[in-house]
Amino acid sequence: MEEEIRRRFTEGNESIFAGVITGGGVREFVFYSSNEAAAVVKAEALVREIRPLLFREQ
Repeated sequence: MEEEIRRRFTEGNESIFAGVITGGGVREFVFYSSNEAAAVVKAEALVREIRPLLFREQ
């Protein structure tokens, strides 16, 4: 999953990957972007795709 997150956000050189912060059971991916609006669109699309995989009924 980490590689997919990096690939999507660094595609087109609009964002650079700065690192991952881990604490309290949470991983935060840090990017710097020259196009905030495009980064938000990518993040929202990723959430829509991943959410059903994380919360599907067993």
